[in-house]
Amino acid sequence: YLLENYREELFQHFEDIGTELLSTVVNDFVPLNLRLSRARQLCKFLQLAPNEANKSFRIHVKHLFSKLPYVLRNAGDYDFQTNIVEAIFRMTSSAQRAKMVTKWFPYVDCTTHALFIRIIDFDPDCRHFLNSLNKSLGKHQGVFSIPCEKACIGQIELLKPQVASYEKFWIDFNMGSRSILILCQKKGTKTQVTDVTI
Repeated sequence: YLLENYREELFQHFEDIGTELLSTVVNDFVPLNLRLSRARQLCKFLQLAPNEANKSFRIHVKHLFSKLPYVLRNAGDYDFQTNIVEAIFRMTSSAQRAKMVTKWFPYVDCTTHALFIRIIDFDPDCRHFLNSLNKSLGKHQGVFSIPCEKACIGQIELLKPQVASYEKFWIDFNMGSRSILILCQKKGTKTQVTDVTI
């Protein structure tokens, strides 16, 4: 609401607000649901901000930004992870990502590095990267993503998204948030995708 109605006023305090949001996202002592909420707000903030503001903000929060790859690894929640990846993308150029990927993710192989660098169509490409990243974590894996043919909650059948980029119907078991996330087709529409969290 504030971003839609008071955008100009908020962007006058861009660095202060952004720093507060990012500080919460990277703070392990803050409850996960609040960190996820702040990550979503940060991504929205970065999306609406001018590109120049994002670049100067990244420099301003260099010490906090450097913690994002660690947070991504330990997030334990797929939705939180996608918001972290989005924040990284909104604050960096493709050249910076290609240069820094091995430093940010030294524990994964070059295939996973390539998946990160090649994120263009965000949702499916981010899915490929995060699935590969999470599998590489071994006993530290906090998100288990499983493709399925069909999903039901009680008597309600959930439908696979009818969007061409959604190759599979994924269910994410999140150990950090102790939740299950299912991206599915919104009932009565052909293109809208929604998520169901249990």
